Amino acid sequence: MPALPKRFTTRQIKTHGAFALSTVLAIVLATLFLRHTLVKLSLQEAHTHQQQLARAIAHQFEGEIGHYLASLELVARSDTFSRLDHAKHIDPAIRGVDPALEPEKHRLLAGLIEPAGPFSAVFLMLPNGDNYLSHPFSTQRNLNQSNFADRPYFQAARETRSRVVTGGFLGASGNLAVVIDLPLLDEQGQLRAHLGGVFHLGRLSAILDESRRNEFDTGFLVDQTGHLIAHSNPEYLENGRSRNLADHPMLRPGADEKQGGGAPRTRTFTDPLSQKELLGTIVPLDWGWRLVLAKDLSGVYARNLPPILRISTLVALLLLGISGLGLATTWRIGRRWALADRALVESEARLKHIYDHSPVMMHSIDQQGQICNVNRKWLEVTGYQREEVIGRRADFLMNEESARRAFASVIPRMWKEGFVRDVPYRYIRKDGSEIDVLLNCDATIDPSGKPVSLSVVRDVTEQKEAEEELRRAKQELEIQVERRTAELRKTNEGLRQEIGERLRVEEKLRAAAITDELTGLLNRRGFFKMADHQLKVAQRAGRELLLCYCDLDGLKLINDLLGHATGDQAIIDAAEVLRRTFRQSDIIARLGGDEFVVLANETARDSEEALATRLHHHIDAHNRQHSRRFRLSLSFGSLLFDPENPCGIDELLARADRLMYQDKQNKKTEETDDCSSGKLF
Repeated sequence: MPALPKRFTTRQIKTHGAFALSTVLAIVLATLFLRHTLVKLSLQEAHTHQQQLARAIAHQFEGEIGHYLASLELVARSDTFSRLDHAKHIDPAIRGVDPALEPEKHRLLAGLIEPAGPFSAVFLMLPNGDNYLSHPFSTQRNLNQSNFADRPYFQAARETRSRVVTGGFLGASGNLAVVIDLPLLDEQGQLRAHLGGVFHLGRLSAILDESRRNEFDTGFLVDQTGHLIAHSNPEYLENGRSRNLADHPMLRPGADEKQGGGAPRTRTFTDPLSQKELLGTIVPLDWGWRLVLAKDLSGVYARNLPPILRISTLVALLLLGISGLGLATTWRIGRRWALADRALVESEARLKHIYDHSPVMMHSIDQQGQICNVNRKWLEVTGYQREEVIGRRADFLMNEESARRAFASVIPRMWKEGFVRDVPYRYIRKDGSEIDVLLNCDATIDPSGKPVSLSVVRDVTEQKEAEEELRRAKQELEIQVERRTAELRKTNEGLRQEIGERLRVEEKLRAAAITDELTGLLNRRGFFKMADHQLKVAQRAGRELLLCYCDLDGLKLINDLLGHATGDQAIIDAAEVLRRTFRQSDIIARLGGDEFVVLANETARDSEEALATRLHHHIDAHNRQHSRRFRLSLSFGSLLFDPENPCGIDELLARADRLMYQDKQNKKTEETDDCSSGKLF
């Protein structure tokens, strides 16, 4: 490989040094960020774990109180507590009734006392607050008062008619305790007694000192006013005094209400005694109690620090290895970069040579529209010298219309879109002659980094002249084509009229082939063609059809006595009566001579008689309206086409013909009478 110039080696060293410095800085920042993120994640994990733990312990507390309430409710459901028979025998000296008067109640209350039950004392009070019965009896005798209507828990239970759990207070035995008051209601919902119990707070503190104790440093339970109910350190509940923790950072007003709801809430706080930073979780319980768990954050960090350091170190080493590989890669790329720079210089020289010696006109202009460079072919075509055009606005080379269009729309569009294609201009050469050109232009950057437009200009003067000659020839050809087209249009119009006339004649011939010339009805061919199709359709659709076979009575006698013209008129009258009787959708035909046939669509079985009546009605109406020398009369027979038992049209006609013949025979006597009276039919 040839030796590189000194300036390339120096640039490599600077590039590699900057890369190495930025790599080390990136590794340090990434490691610090990773460590911070892992610490944050470990703290979030501790938050979640402590919330789950607090929720579980809270459920255990609520379950314990629920167990106490269930014990009272079980006893309250006993029949013996449905009445207080000895309320009038309350002895003020013993603060209630003698247990001997209520042995069953006394026995059941004894079952609620430790160690068999959860309570240290139980009581039964009247609705007015008078103590009725307590157990142990020694507790009853030692009561300071016999009426407890002034106690808040009694008043709350009386007002709400629901169970009440008090906060902590100092009991008669000198121990901290909690009272549960369960109001007993009769069937009308009226208060009939209070059943309650007292239990010592030491039972609740045991929950905080069990298996989960090693998962937090401090835990305590307080009532509505902040007085301590249970503590992970039993010493807090000794000495017979209730501590108030309302000033604790986790219990201060607003400390746990900001988020709302009854879910656990966790935050960090500083312990006022040890000044340690703790992670605290508070859980609201029923009855206004609150559970607080706290753990030393230094312990959380200490437990998670070793894995955090291991992960951070591993990531740092991994990044360092990747960076070393990248540094080696950039060193190789730098050497190739130097070679590429040298190749770029050589490429620029080759491009300049191609630009100058190109066989097409080329020029470059800057963003102000001034000419920056032109090639030899451009100078040769325009007749200018290089020093005459460099630095001048390009509009000096154009006629007025081209210059206006170039600077008003073409050049701005080129700088906006990056290119223009096939833009026609008219250039003025140095000798004053004009040429037509097409310009293709692209926005680019010159070697100095300045935006320029590189334009390729093609002389199309000869092409324009050829196009103009072609345009004139095209116009002449179009005139000849229009003249010949007019002649052809006239010829085509004559042919169209002739063809139309032939088609009309053919249509008349086709219609005549299936139409009776005298009546305009279908003839025999037309009837058989349409009837056969209609029978097939009716059979597929399961639809009945009605076939009527008619015969014009006395046609031969009319022809013989009154002439064939009158006979033709009788046939026409018969056809008109049939048209009035049947619908347009029905097939009406003249089979020949005096025979007619009708194929009626969609006709019910009970319509044959109605059709016969309608036909006779139209015949009578015709005879009254027209003063003919004959009386029109038709004999007919009709039958239904059954799609369940189909038959051909020939068979249908034969059956209908027989029925028509029977009808004609029935008229013979009437015809004889009419002829003897001198009136035909």
